[in-house]
Parts: sequence; structure tokens; C-alpha cells
Amino acid sequence: MAKSEIRRLLFEECVGRFSRYEFKLNKKKDWFFRRTALGINIFQLVVKNYGQHFSIDPQVAIRIDEVETIFHRTSGFEPKYQKDTPTIGDSVLTLNPSKGIATLLQPRINLESENQIPRVVDELMELFESFCLPYYGNYGSLNAIDHLLNSEPMAPCPHRGMTWLRCSTGVIVATLVARPNLTEIATIYHDRLSAFCKGFYLPKYEALIEDLKRYPTSSKRG
Repeated sequence: MAKSEIRRLLFEECVGRFSRYEFKLNKKKDWFFRRTALGINIFQLVVKNYGQHFSIDPQVAIRIDEVETIFHRTSGFEPKYQKDTPTIGDSVLTLNPSKGIATLLQPRINLESENQIPRVVDELMELFESFCLPYYGNYGSLNAIDHLLNSEPMAPCPHRGMTWLRCSTGVIVATLVARPNLTEIATIYHDRLSAFCKGFYLPKYEALIEDLKRYPTSSKRG
């Protein structure tokens, strides 16, 4: 059987299983998603073809629409990419447990033939049900994301690994929840970005800070 057909059958099998949780397939992105009051829950299958087999890396993500809308006022992203950016998330198989999340350190899931599809989908469902559903529940609010990103602003955060994205998302969320030490957080992230990539992303961050100063105080919430 052609590799493309095996891949198609994999996603076809997943559709029925994930639909019970109201997750729908976005075929262009290879992800399953569910709308929420604040944005989108995402379960993405990063499928790579290694010739003799597919390697599948399941990714979990949460998008908060308001956070991403603010971010993209100064991000420089092309408009066609702005609606798909997550607010937090990473590979289910490699997320660090430093914030109290169970580690699932195991090899990427391999798929070699059609008859392995039921087993692979079972593995994906086990990861989704045991890890992703609690993840969406635990981190689907602004307050939860604020705690995740801003409680230890100098520490690595695997849920927002890239420094520019972590600092930008962190200061946006801190602003939205009116975090008491917002000024301190903003300064820490400014210093981090000054030292990151020779300050390449610092102008974008400074533009974001200026934009956030215009954010209506009445819109802030705890």
C-alpha cells in the first residue's frame, strides 16, 4: 500500500475516535481542534516520512484568541499565519514536568504498515485522554497561563520554549490579568530579550510594550 494511503487511513481512523470529544480535523494543518469560549484546543499530529516508516510526534496546544490578537499587532507575522498561532503548547512526548505535569518520555510513535494503524491510534488516544484533556482543563484560562509563564520568569518554560514568544506571551497575559508585579515581569523579559540573539527581537518586544500601554484598564481581569 502506498505511504500516502497509509497516512490517509491513519487520519481517517482518528477522526471517528476524536469526534467523541468534539474535536474536528483541520486537514491542511494535520490537527484536531475544538473551539472554546476563549479560543481553541489543539491536538496536532506531526507526521514525518522516513521512507520505511512514518514517525508521529503528537503536539498539544492551547490558543487564547485575545492573547494572539494582541501579539500580532506588533509581531510582524503575515496575516495568513496569525490565526493559527498557539498561546502555549509543545510535544506531548517531551514536555518537561517542572510545572507538575507528568512526563511522557518515550520514542516518537512509528507507523510502518496499514495493520499497525489501530495500535497507533490506540496509543494516540491514550496520550490524548491521559495528558491532553487534563492539559486543556488545567491551562485553558488566562490565570493558569499567567502562573505557568510568569511565576518564574527567569526559568525555562517548555510550554512556550522560544524566548521571544515566551516573553511576549508572558507580558501580554500579565497585563490581561493585571498581575501585581507586571512592571517587574516586563523588565525581566526586556533584559532577557536584550541578551537573546543579540537583541534581534527586542524592537518587537518594545513595540508590544508600547501597544499594551494603550490597552484599556477596564478590560483587565484577574
